[in-house]
Amino acid sequence: MNDVPHCPISEQILQDFTLLFGSETASKLLERWPTVFKAKVIRLGETLSSTPLLKILLSSAKESRGSSETQDSPEWDRDISSFLLLLHLLPPLASGRKKIQRISISQAIDHLVVFHKACRSIQEHLELEDNRQPYILALGSSKEAISHYFIVVDKKLIPCQESSSLAAIDALFKASNQRKSTATLQGLPWYRKENPFTLMKRCEPTDPGEDFIKGMVIGIILVVEDVKEPLPVSYNDVAIIIEEKIFMRHLGDVPNTFVNLMGLLYMLNLNCPKEMKYTFEVIQHLFMRIGSEMCTPRVHSLKNKLP
Repeated sequence: MNDVPHCPISEQILQDFTLLFGSETASKLLERWPTVFKAKVIRLGETLSSTPLLKILLSSAKESRGSSETQDSPEWDRDISSFLLLLHLLPPLASGRKKIQRISISQAIDHLVVFHKACRSIQEHLELEDNRQPYILALGSSKEAISHYFIVVDKKLIPCQESSSLAAIDALFKASNQRKSTATLQGLPWYRKENPFTLMKRCEPTDPGEDFIKGMVIGIILVVEDVKEPLPVSYNDVAIIIEEKIFMRHLGDVPNTFVNLMGLLYMLNLNCPKEMKYTFEVIQHLFMRIGSEMCTPRVHSLKNKLP
């Protein structure tokens, strides 16, 4: 099963987000941030108590490139600067049982976007960086002159399809959403106290695929470079198995595969595996909102806990 996906990871992320939320929602940030939200965020930022960092961000958000004020203290372009103002309006809070001290706004910015000099090694940066959350890596000669944007996930680079900073921000949030969706779908069987290995199996590209699909009536095969990695950035292949046969492959990632699998169950009038009854019920009734009024008491209790 040594195959690769047919399209870049960035395209798969956009495709998944569009399937989940629709094309109108998928394009909303790119369309409304420049025309509606940016000006409002700047106005709200001007009402806050002034700090050196806030003054720099406000100046960069309002001024066009090349202005004398921003040349003395080069900052991000207008879109990123205005977006980072949100961290002043919605500062990070301490959370969790251990009451960890909250990070500063400047630290929060470093968790969201990182500038990297074009003349330096990206690999060295990835080896030293221990940020486990997805973030933007901006590559260029200065913060005002960025040539390439990447999304970094678990020390792996995902090139942004477009070169604008707003497109990079949009891609970051879509990548974060896909990662959360993958974690939710893979963790759901555990939460429902069902065995996830009856539905999803992992193998490496050199493993004989027939050994993994043997006895599988309905299931998903994830081909990854390292089976020990719980949330890989990319997959060599993702396939749907029906009656020990590869029915669909090159599906890119877990959320897209579940969408296709649920469609196949309806189209072919197949029953979900009995061992995964509650997992599929949650996906059908709560996630996809199909027949949500028909939930069993066990799933209905979960429905009441969700917003």
